[in-house]
Amino acid sequence: MSFLDSLTGDAGVDVVSEPLIIVSSDTHVGPRLAEDLRPYCPAKYLDEFDAYTAANVEPVGSFGRAPGTGFAIAGVEPKKATGSRIRNFQTEGHYDINARLRDMDYDGVAAGVIFHGSQNGQPFPFRLHLLAGAGKGNLPAEDPEIARAGNEIYNRWLGDFVSVQPHRHVGLAQLSMWDIEQATREVRAAAALGLKGINLPAQRDGIPPYNDRAWDPFWSTCVELRMVLANHGGQITPEVSAPGAYQIASMELMAMSRVSIISRLVFGGVFERHPDLTLVITERPGAWLATIIDEMDSLFDSGSVSSPLDHLTRCPSDYVRSNVFVGASFHARFEALAAERDGYTDNVCWGSDYPHTEGTFQYPTDWNDEPVTHLALRSSYAGLPHAVIRNMVGENAIRAYGLDRAALATTAARIGAPTIESIDRPLAEIPRRGGDLAGGSLAFRTTGVWS
Repeated sequence: MSFLDSLTGDAGVDVVSEPLIIVSSDTHVGPRLAEDLRPYCPAKYLDEFDAYTAANVEPVGSFGRAPGTGFAIAGVEPKKATGSRIRNFQTEGHYDINARLRDMDYDGVAAGVIFHGSQNGQPFPFRLHLLAGAGKGNLPAEDPEIARAGNEIYNRWLGDFVSVQPHRHVGLAQLSMWDIEQATREVRAAAALGLKGINLPAQRDGIPPYNDRAWDPFWSTCVELRMVLANHGGQITPEVSAPGAYQIASMELMAMSRVSIISRLVFGGVFERHPDLTLVITERPGAWLATIIDEMDSLFDSGSVSSPLDHLTRCPSDYVRSNVFVGASFHARFEALAAERDGYTDNVCWGSDYPHTEGTFQYPTDWNDEPVTHLALRSSYAGLPHAVIRNMVGENAIRAYGLDRAALATTAARIGAPTIESIDRPLAEIPRRGGDLAGGSLAFRTTGVWS
């Protein structure tokens, strides 16, 4: 008997008071260069590491963050920061596992998938900074050897990080994706460290095309070790200047990163040859999956003499439904309604985007307050079928990442996770925290549909 079946009695009565297993498909860490990562640096790279650290002490980015000094925001110390948009910088959960677990318990989140990049200004070792400029953001160092060293440093740190209550974490490895053979060896090393997936970057210059058959040994290794492919956007877009620069860049980035990897793995026959391979496309907001499926099926049905698809035995929509999940960061109500309407609720994995300021976790002014994450879940899911809610907030992620649901059920009960009964209460209005709508969480955005 499945868990969902167990939540209905002999008379088919839905058990709405059971703690829900909530899994965030999108969380972040930002280990500090000097304090956290330096101890993992091989001795022969220490000079390079210290030079990189010294070069990243100046404030960068729109938040005015200072990587070398932690959380400084426009000269404001983190513990003195006010206003919901910057309050998340107060948590040590950016880099401290115990603080992270405290925050997860407060939010009622049993487990989380971990990407790098925590908005605390700590760059990835030996990489050009994320905000360094168009075409350069978050790319490996020019020297492949030093870039591989940065990956190893981070992966070893992350392996230790997720070793505390390991059933609650999906650590994603950073690999040398510009070198297929090296990346394949690194998958095995990452699995041995306790990591459960890889951060699969968007297709870009320097990375062999994912539809190339040369990748097959890599995909086979991922399947063998049950390492999930997790993408978090990141398609490089041309530089855009004002007006509307942020919105234009966001739209272009989302449009390309939604389609690029899915189309290459589907039309390239990767899922055909590796039917147990799993891909999760994370933080690409919008109700877009059904449209992508329709467009792919249309291309498949139309056929092409110049590019035949006789290597596929199923239509693209079948591969997407069986192998692709959407990591739905700060899932808004219009997106949840669209997923139910268009029939892909089995492919949606809710995400908090912890501890980003736009996510559902908002560092509380009073730890007795109802968490914004709970308010966001109510806003997005109240009134939906209970099985759909269970699937999108946790069960789909358990299936996608192969998590231990029995252990997570115990965790959910221990931390007093929300129940169907507590989520199935519509909000009368979007709440305010710290002067902002629900602390600034994008889960409360809308397209004008509020029902």
